[in-house]
Amino acid sequence: MRLTFIFLYLSDEFMSKQSFLYRLVGISLNTIGALSPWLAAKAAMYLFQKPQRRPISEKRRDFLQSAKIKIPNGVEGTAYYKWGSGDKVALFNHGWESETSRWTTYINHYVNKGYTVIASDAPSHGLSTSKLFNLNLYAQSLAPLIKEYQPSIIIGHSAGGFVSILTGHELPEYQAEKYILLAPNNNIKDIFTTFKNLVGMSDIVYETLLAMTPDINPNKNTIDYYIAEKLIKSIKVPIVIIHDKGDSILKYSESKKLAEMYDNITLYSTEEYGHRLKSKEVLDIVINEA
Repeated sequence: MRLTFIFLYLSDEFMSKQSFLYRLVGISLNTIGALSPWLAAKAAMYLFQKPQRRPISEKRRDFLQSAKIKIPNGVEGTAYYKWGSGDKVALFNHGWESETSRWTTYINHYVNKGYTVIASDAPSHGLSTSKLFNLNLYAQSLAPLIKEYQPSIIIGHSAGGFVSILTGHELPEYQAEKYILLAPNNNIKDIFTTFKNLVGMSDIVYETLLAMTPDINPNKNTIDYYIAEKLIKSIKVPIVIIHDKGDSILKYSESKKLAEMYDNITLYSTEEYGHRLKSKEVLDIVINEA
Protein backbone atom coordinates (compact mmCIF):
# COMPACT_ATOMS: atom_id res chain seq x y z
CA MET A 1 0.00 0.00 0.00
CA ARG A 2 1.28 3.42 -0.93
CA LEU A 3 0.70 6.05 1.76
CA THR A 4 2.11 9.48 1.04
CA PHE A 5 1.72 13.09 2.07
CA ILE A 6 -1.35 13.09 -0.16
CA PHE A 7 -3.38 12.97 3.05
CA LEU A 8 -2.45 16.62 3.53
CA TYR A 9 -4.24 17.56 0.33
CA LEU A 10 -7.45 15.57 0.74
CA SER A 11 -10.79 17.05 1.70
CA ASP A 12 -12.17 16.44 5.17
CA GLU A 13 -14.98 14.36 3.66
CA PHE A 14 -12.59 12.09 1.80
CA MET A 15 -10.32 11.81 4.82
CA SER A 16 -13.25 10.66 6.97
CA LYS A 17 -14.03 7.92 4.45
CA GLN A 18 -10.39 6.85 4.57
CA SER A 19 -10.08 6.97 8.36
CA PHE A 20 -10.13 3.19 8.70
CA LEU A 21 -7.31 2.85 6.19
CA TYR A 22 -5.16 5.43 7.97
CA ARG A 23 -5.93 3.85 11.32
CA LEU A 24 -4.88 0.47 9.93
CA VAL A 25 -1.57 2.00 8.85
CA GLY A 26 -1.13 3.39 12.36
CA ILE A 27 -1.88 0.03 13.96
CA SER A 28 0.64 -1.64 11.64
CA LEU A 29 3.34 0.92 12.43
CA ASN A 30 2.67 0.73 16.16
CA THR A 31 2.71 -3.08 16.12
CA ILE A 32 6.08 -3.07 14.40
CA GLY A 33 7.18 -0.25 16.69
CA ALA A 34 6.50 -2.29 19.81
CA LEU A 35 9.26 -4.62 18.65
CA SER A 36 11.45 -2.11 16.83
CA PRO A 37 10.64 1.62 16.85
CA TRP A 38 13.51 2.12 14.40
CA LEU A 39 12.05 -0.33 11.88
CA ALA A 40 8.57 1.21 12.14
CA ALA A 41 9.96 4.72 11.71
CA LYS A 42 12.05 3.54 8.76
CA ALA A 43 8.90 2.24 7.06
CA ALA A 44 7.07 5.51 7.75
CA MET A 45 9.97 7.58 6.40
CA TYR A 46 10.03 5.52 3.22
CA LEU A 47 6.31 6.11 2.69
CA PHE A 48 6.81 9.85 3.26
CA GLN A 49 9.27 9.92 0.38
CA LYS A 50 7.01 8.17 -2.15
CA PRO A 51 4.63 10.76 -3.60
CA GLN A 52 1.81 9.77 -5.90
CA ARG A 53 2.33 10.99 -9.45
CA ARG A 54 -0.69 12.79 -10.81
CA PRO A 55 -1.63 12.28 -14.48
CA ILE A 56 -0.57 15.03 -16.89
CA SER A 57 -2.81 15.84 -19.84
CA GLU A 58 -1.36 15.55 -23.34
CA LYS A 59 -1.61 19.31 -23.80
CA ARG A 60 0.32 20.03 -20.61
CA ARG A 61 2.84 17.29 -21.35
CA ASP A 62 3.52 18.90 -24.74
CA PHE A 63 3.96 22.25 -22.98
CA LEU A 64 6.63 20.72 -20.77
CA GLN A 65 8.34 18.61 -23.41
CA SER A 66 8.76 21.63 -25.69
CA ALA A 67 10.74 23.44 -22.99
CA LYS A 68 12.98 20.66 -21.65
CA ILE A 69 16.64 21.57 -21.36
CA LYS A 70 19.88 20.10 -20.08
CA ILE A 71 22.08 22.11 -17.76
CA PRO A 72 25.65 21.72 -16.51
CA ASN A 73 25.78 19.54 -13.38
CA GLY A 74 22.05 18.91 -13.54
CA VAL A 75 20.82 16.17 -11.21
CA GLU A 76 20.25 12.95 -13.11
CA GLY A 77 16.58 12.15 -13.64
CA THR A 78 15.43 15.74 -13.09
CA ALA A 79 13.33 17.40 -15.80
CA TYR A 80 14.50 21.00 -16.28
CA TYR A 81 12.62 23.59 -18.35
CA LYS A 82 13.11 27.01 -19.94
CA TRP A 83 10.72 29.36 -21.73
CA GLY A 84 11.46 32.76 -23.28
CA SER A 85 14.74 34.60 -23.69
CA GLY A 86 14.41 37.82 -21.70
CA ASP A 87 17.18 39.39 -19.63
CA LYS A 88 15.28 38.92 -16.37
CA VAL A 89 14.85 35.37 -15.07
CA ALA A 90 12.00 33.93 -13.02
CA LEU A 91 12.03 30.51 -11.34
CA PHE A 92 8.77 28.69 -10.52
CA ASN A 93 8.73 25.91 -7.89
CA HIS A 94 5.68 23.65 -7.59
CA GLY A 95 4.46 21.90 -4.45
CA TRP A 96 3.93 18.35 -3.23
CA GLU A 97 2.31 15.95 -5.72
CA SER A 98 2.07 18.71 -8.30
CA GLU A 99 4.30 19.50 -11.29
CA THR A 100 5.53 22.43 -13.34
CA SER A 101 2.54 22.67 -15.70
CA ARG A 102 0.45 24.01 -12.79
CA TRP A 103 2.22 27.28 -13.58
CA THR A 104 1.33 27.34 -17.30
CA THR A 105 -0.71 30.56 -17.19
CA TYR A 106 1.84 32.27 -14.94
CA ILE A 107 4.71 31.21 -17.19
CA ASN A 108 3.03 32.59 -20.29
CA HIS A 109 2.39 35.94 -18.58
CA TYR A 110 5.98 36.20 -17.39
CA VAL A 111 7.35 35.38 -20.82
CA ASN A 112 5.09 38.10 -22.27
CA LYS A 113 6.55 40.51 -19.71
CA GLY A 114 10.02 39.86 -21.07
CA TYR A 115 11.26 37.19 -18.67
CA THR A 116 13.14 34.01 -19.22
CA VAL A 117 11.25 31.47 -17.13
CA ILE A 118 12.93 28.38 -15.68
CA ALA A 119 11.57 25.50 -13.63
CA SER A 120 12.07 21.86 -12.80
CA ASP A 121 9.86 19.00 -11.74
CA ALA A 122 10.79 17.97 -8.22
CA PRO A 123 12.25 14.50 -7.71
CA SER A 124 9.57 11.83 -8.24
CA HIS A 125 7.17 14.43 -9.68
CA GLY A 126 6.02 15.32 -13.18
CA LEU A 127 8.47 14.23 -15.85
CA SER A 128 11.35 13.71 -13.44
CA THR A 129 12.22 10.04 -13.27
CA SER A 130 13.74 9.74 -9.79
CA LYS A 131 11.81 7.60 -7.32
CA LEU A 132 12.12 9.37 -3.97
CA PHE A 133 11.25 12.88 -2.80
CA ASN A 134 12.21 14.99 0.17
CA LEU A 135 12.96 18.67 0.58
CA ASN A 136 16.72 18.12 0.51
CA LEU A 137 16.52 16.23 -2.78
CA TYR A 138 14.32 19.01 -4.15
CA ALA A 139 16.80 21.68 -3.09
CA GLN A 140 19.72 19.69 -4.51
CA SER A 141 17.98 19.34 -7.89
CA LEU A 142 17.26 23.07 -7.99
CA ALA A 143 20.77 24.20 -7.03
CA PRO A 144 22.41 23.73 -10.47
CA LEU A 145 19.46 25.44 -12.17
CA ILE A 146 19.73 28.42 -9.84
CA LYS A 147 23.49 28.64 -10.29
CA GLU A 148 23.22 28.44 -14.08
CA TYR A 149 20.49 31.08 -14.56
CA GLN A 150 20.65 33.14 -11.34
CA PRO A 151 16.94 34.07 -11.21
CA SER A 152 16.00 37.55 -10.07
CA ILE A 153 12.60 36.40 -8.84
CA ILE A 154 11.54 33.04 -7.40
CA ILE A 155 7.91 31.95 -7.05
CA GLY A 156 6.93 28.86 -5.08
CA HIS A 157 3.72 27.20 -3.93
CA SER A 158 3.35 25.19 -0.71
CA ALA A 159 6.40 22.91 -0.38
CA GLY A 160 7.80 24.79 -3.38
CA GLY A 161 7.54 27.95 -1.30
CA PHE A 162 9.50 26.37 1.51
CA VAL A 163 12.20 25.02 -0.82
CA SER A 164 12.50 28.51 -2.32
CA ILE A 165 13.46 29.78 1.12
CA LEU A 166 15.65 26.75 1.79
CA THR A 167 17.71 27.29 -1.37
CA GLY A 168 17.88 31.02 -0.69
CA HIS A 169 19.35 30.28 2.72
CA GLU A 170 21.74 27.57 1.54
CA LEU A 171 22.88 29.44 -1.59
CA PRO A 172 23.23 32.99 -0.27
CA GLU A 173 25.38 34.14 -3.19
CA TYR A 174 22.55 33.22 -5.56
CA GLN A 175 19.64 34.74 -3.66
CA ALA A 176 16.95 36.26 -5.84
CA GLU A 177 15.95 39.91 -5.69
CA LYS A 178 12.42 38.92 -4.63
CA TYR A 179 10.56 35.83 -3.44
CA ILE A 180 6.84 35.23 -3.92
CA LEU A 181 5.49 32.41 -1.76
CA LEU A 182 1.99 31.00 -2.19
CA ALA A 183 0.70 29.23 0.94
CA PRO A 184 4.19 28.16 2.05
CA ASN A 185 5.11 25.68 4.76
CA ASN A 186 6.65 27.22 7.84
CA ASN A 187 7.58 24.46 10.29
CA ILE A 188 8.08 21.14 8.47
CA LYS A 189 7.66 19.30 11.77
CA ASP A 190 3.95 20.15 11.56
CA ILE A 191 3.63 17.75 8.61
CA PHE A 192 5.00 14.89 10.67
CA THR A 193 2.73 15.82 13.57
CA THR A 194 -0.33 15.85 11.32
CA PHE A 195 0.59 12.38 10.07
CA LYS A 196 1.08 11.15 13.65
CA ASN A 197 -2.36 12.35 14.69
CA LEU A 198 -4.05 11.10 11.52
CA VAL A 199 -2.90 7.50 11.83
CA GLY A 200 -2.62 7.37 15.62
CA MET A 201 1.13 6.80 15.61
CA SER A 202 2.68 6.06 18.99
CA ASP A 203 4.93 8.64 20.59
CA ILE A 204 7.99 6.39 20.43
CA VAL A 205 7.61 5.75 16.68
CA TYR A 206 6.96 9.46 16.08
CA GLU A 207 10.04 10.56 18.02
CA THR A 208 12.15 7.95 16.24
CA LEU A 209 10.81 9.18 12.90
CA LEU A 210 11.80 12.77 13.72
CA ALA A 211 15.24 11.58 14.83
CA MET A 212 15.76 10.06 11.37
CA THR A 213 15.69 13.43 9.62
CA PRO A 214 19.52 13.69 9.56
CA ASP A 215 19.63 10.39 7.66
CA ILE A 216 17.90 11.89 4.59
CA ASN A 217 19.90 15.09 4.19
CA PRO A 218 23.59 15.52 3.34
CA ASN A 219 24.32 18.00 6.12
CA LYS A 220 22.74 15.81 8.82
CA ASN A 221 20.33 18.55 9.87
CA THR A 222 17.74 17.76 12.53
CA ILE A 223 14.03 18.42 12.00
CA ASP A 224 14.38 21.75 13.83
CA TYR A 225 16.49 23.08 10.96
CA TYR A 226 13.48 23.05 8.62
CA ILE A 227 11.63 26.07 9.94
CA ALA A 228 11.08 28.92 7.49
CA GLU A 229 11.00 31.61 10.16
CA LYS A 230 14.61 30.70 11.05
CA LEU A 231 15.86 30.33 7.48
CA ILE A 232 14.33 33.65 6.41
CA LYS A 233 16.68 35.52 8.75
CA SER A 234 19.41 35.19 6.13
CA ILE A 235 17.22 36.56 3.32
CA LYS A 236 17.07 40.35 3.37
CA VAL A 237 15.32 40.94 0.02
CA PRO A 238 11.55 41.53 -0.30
CA ILE A 239 9.37 38.48 0.31
CA VAL A 240 5.72 38.41 -0.74
CA ILE A 241 3.43 35.81 0.82
CA ILE A 242 -0.05 35.05 -0.50
CA HIS A 243 -2.15 32.87 1.78
CA ASP A 244 -5.86 32.12 2.00
CA LYS A 245 -7.50 32.51 5.38
CA GLY A 246 -9.50 29.34 4.78
CA ASP A 247 -6.52 27.17 3.85
CA SER A 248 -7.25 23.78 5.45
CA ILE A 249 -3.84 22.33 4.56
CA LEU A 250 -1.25 24.85 5.74
CA LYS A 251 -2.17 27.36 8.40
CA TYR A 252 -2.79 30.97 7.40
CA SER A 253 -1.73 31.95 10.93
CA GLU A 254 1.82 30.76 10.19
CA SER A 255 2.16 33.17 7.26
CA LYS A 256 0.62 35.94 9.34
CA LYS A 257 3.23 35.26 12.02
CA LEU A 258 6.04 35.46 9.47
CA ALA A 259 4.76 38.82 8.21
CA GLU A 260 4.66 40.14 11.76
CA MET A 261 8.20 38.91 12.46
CA TYR A 262 9.96 40.40 9.44
CA ASP A 263 9.80 43.87 7.92
CA ASN A 264 10.75 42.60 4.46
CA ILE A 265 7.64 40.37 4.23
CA THR A 266 4.40 41.59 2.67
CA LEU A 267 1.32 39.41 3.25
CA TYR A 268 -1.62 39.28 0.86
CA SER A 269 -4.62 37.61 2.52
CA THR A 270 -7.29 36.00 0.34
CA GLU A 271 -10.57 34.22 1.01
CA GLU A 272 -12.38 31.28 -0.60
CA TYR A 273 -9.43 30.10 -2.71
CA GLY A 274 -8.19 27.42 -0.33
CA HIS A 275 -4.72 25.95 -0.45
CA ARG A 276 -4.37 25.83 -4.22
CA LEU A 277 -4.98 29.60 -4.55
CA LYS A 278 -6.31 29.14 -8.06
CA SER A 279 -7.80 32.53 -8.94
CA LYS A 280 -7.35 35.57 -11.14
CA GLU A 281 -6.75 37.69 -8.04
CA VAL A 282 -3.71 35.62 -7.08
CA LEU A 283 -2.50 35.54 -10.69
CA ASP A 284 -2.72 39.34 -10.85
CA ILE A 285 -0.74 39.73 -7.62
CA VAL A 286 2.03 37.45 -8.82
CA ILE A 287 2.23 39.22 -12.19
CA ASN A 288 2.11 42.73 -10.73
CA GLU A 289 4.84 41.90 -8.20
CA ALA A 290 7.27 41.06 -11.01
